[in-house]
Amino acid sequence: MRKKQGQKQGKRAFVVDIITAHGDYISAEDAWNQLVDKRATTLKDANELGTTASSAEGDGKLSKRRGVNSEGKSRMLYGPPGIKVADGTTVYADGRTSVNEPTVVEAVWPVNPAVADIPLGRLLEYLGTDMDDVMSVIRDAVYDRPLAKLRTEYPGLEDIVKRVAGVE
Repeated sequence: MRKKQGQKQGKRAFVVDIITAHGDYISAEDAWNQLVDKRATTLKDANELGTTASSAEGDGKLSKRRGVNSEGKSRMLYGPPGIKVADGTTVYADGRTSVNEPTVVEAVWPVNPAVADIPLGRLLEYLGTDMDDVMSVIRDAVYDRPLAKLRTEYPGLEDIVKRVAGVE
């Protein structure tokens, strides 16, 4: 059944009402097509419904997650507000529970980090290179190559090794 917006009801309150009454996660496009009486609302389209739902989620009146709509396309889905419990269960205001929803953990990275600010060891770990591999290559280069060949193949390595060893 399609819902009508009350005469003194704001857009946000209306969107929260229809999504909460639906009782499950739904995309803005599906909510627009299935739940809204378009003759009795101030919302213009599905995009405005999604924007309004997103702002309601920011206020804690709805929850959202990434999922697929009724056509199988990846969309943001909006649902009733819920409280996550430690075991991954979400408890909704009406008493329903949703068991074992995946918990999303966001990594905290500096904004626009410059590569020069990232330690080389971290970059090598990210690329799957072990510290032992790096040390083995350095050991081979320093201990097994003649000095003249070391200077041509790895310019600057001799200076670095001397500085680290305290020999100048």
